[in-house]
Amino acid sequence: MMKAITLLGMSGAGKTHFSQKLVTWGWSHYSIDYEIAKRLEIDVAVDDLSALSEFVGQVGDQALGGLTVEEFKRRQRIYIDAEMAALREMPMDAGRLVNDSTGSFCEIEDEDLIERVAAQSKLVYIETDEESHREVIARAVEYPKPLYFPPALFDGWLDAYCAEKDVDVGAIVPNDFSAWVFPKLFASRLPKYERLAAQYGVKVSAADLHACDDEAAFLALIKA
Repeated sequence: MMKAITLLGMSGAGKTHFSQKLVTWGWSHYSIDYEIAKRLEIDVAVDDLSALSEFVGQVGDQALGGLTVEEFKRRQRIYIDAEMAALREMPMDAGRLVNDSTGSFCEIEDEDLIERVAAQSKLVYIETDEESHREVIARAVEYPKPLYFPPALFDGWLDAYCAEKDVDVGAIVPNDFSAWVFPKLFASRLPKYERLAAQYGVKVSAADLHACDDEAAFLALIKA
């Protein structure tokens, strides 16, 4: 029996939901979101990470709660550094452990760290279908939230938004930019998850995963 797994996937794929199911089967839950907040000394609960989202923030008009580009990028770096620290410190002596990763796991550029996580745990990519993609995007557009962006793409998206909306960065409505950019971020992440699954782990459909009603069914699925 494998000692640990790392669940990968987009927001809404059900990583945390299935992690909690594994807990009922005797597994230990290692929430990277929670571990990030702990390292940043932000008071959160595993089922309420709103304070972490508030820290990450959104770029835009400060009168509307937005951040300057400089401050936003500073917090982005702090966030991803904390995520990588949490992955490096993932406990491997806790018996059966599920590493509940973030949606930004695929954005980590430290390949040595990715290889280390893959060596310590089985990477399981939860693949969602087109209908689920539409639902996730629609939810993100309707209820925008802070996001982590790959540095190589963020400036281009920001410039494109400002040109399309004919607005300066300092006048951006934070939620509007988040809603506009999410479909682009979503599309950019899918091939990154595909690569991780192909190179380091396995891919399972969200429907098949969430249909597992006991540990044996889960292990059989990912070993198939």
